[in-house]
Amino acid sequence: MMIATVIAGYVSVWQKEPICLREALVNSRERIVLEKQVATWLEKLPADSTLLMYLGQHPGALQQAGIPLKRVVNEGNHRMWRQPSDPEGLWERALAGPERFVDYVIAFDGDEVWASVQGRALKELVEINVTGQPRAIVFRAR
Repeated sequence: MMIATVIAGYVSVWQKEPICLREALVNSRERIVLEKQVATWLEKLPADSTLLMYLGQHPGALQQAGIPLKRVVNEGNHRMWRQPSDPEGLWERALAGPERFVDYVIAFDGDEVWASVQGRALKELVEINVTGQPRAIVFRAR
């Protein structure tokens, strides 16, 4: 009897999606829509252009657009051995003056890139809004 109960328990769990998978699928739908729309715009940029983008939240946009990371100045360009700040690092210098380092800026409302472009005279190319996600703006830096 005990073996039958254990087997029945495993069968019922095995037939259902794990709750963490269901949660991930529900939570990622809107993010995937945003990344797809951003990728559509990134694909229209010149193939040799350089970008400034925070990758912590939406790296899928670059992947979908087929843009290699070597063309993107991102938080990974911070020299980790320079803590807490690295004013001479590429990431920090690009945030301070994107027009000197990249051709285009992709900013998501609330990220470090968004904060750095506020008040700058960058040309806005497109604003992308998806319900439940931070808005994204693609700017021409130079």
